[in-house]
Amino acid sequence: MSLLSRDELRVVFGPDQLILLKARAQRSLLGWQREVVDKCIVPCARQDDDAEPWGATLAALEQALPTFAAASARTTVVLSNHFVRYAMIPWSDALSDEQEERAYAEHTFREIYGDEAADWELRISPNRAGKPQMASAVDAQLLRALRELGTRHQLVLDSVQPLLMLAYNQSQAALHDKDAWLVIVEQNYLCVMLLRSGQWVWVRTLRSSDAWAQELPALLEREAFLADADVQTQDVFISSPQRAVLPEGTRWHFHYFQPAGVPGLEPERDRHFALYLHG
Repeated sequence: MSLLSRDELRVVFGPDQLILLKARAQRSLLGWQREVVDKCIVPCARQDDDAEPWGATLAALEQALPTFAAASARTTVVLSNHFVRYAMIPWSDALSDEQEERAYAEHTFREIYGDEAADWELRISPNRAGKPQMASAVDAQLLRALRELGTRHQLVLDSVQPLLMLAYNQSQAALHDKDAWLVIVEQNYLCVMLLRSGQWVWVRTLRSSDAWAQELPALLEREAFLADADVQTQDVFISSPQRAVLPEGTRWHFHYFQPAGVPGLEPERDRHFALYLHG
């Protein structure tokens, strides 16, 4: 493989499906330029006797990789918010180093989620001094399984990242220094984040229905109350693979993210693929 090109694999790891994207990246003066050369959606039917909620998806990925991925492909796994837990970690002047910050975050997760949090791997996203930090947690067994799978298939596993962080990174230009809500839509699941001056201050994951768009104004009113949010925070940016019709005549100003175009993908028909390729 030339140093000026490489194979890349993007895996979107969900509870009921896998999204696989294979791209060829070429180095240019503008950085790495990608062209999608293959894509597919693999349904994953969870069985009642599955020991883990992610077991069926992992098995489907194991089966799909030999015919889909090239050896040594640079691989990024995007985890559905179904498999990630989040918590805002308050700022504390009493914490003197990263070890104390991690211990404080682990304590916060145990307070929220109970003893099962002991089996999770935590990551803390840094924020400005004096501001709360957001931490995410994933079942450590799932992360080990993904790393072992990558080794078996000779993939270069660059990162495993939550869908929330992918959407947040994609939204940086639109949300820079803004007060706004960010809503990430998945099948029967919403992740809602509140930002002040572009910095996160509130995050929750919620069950939803197929009528999520019509329910969104009332849901946001409830979240604003729980977060003690300024009622003037009315801009709502939505990351969704499908564009549902949003209600009119509310105080909320809704904006859908439009993912950047990628060679090999049709702008509208393949929007649900492009949404997961950047970031």
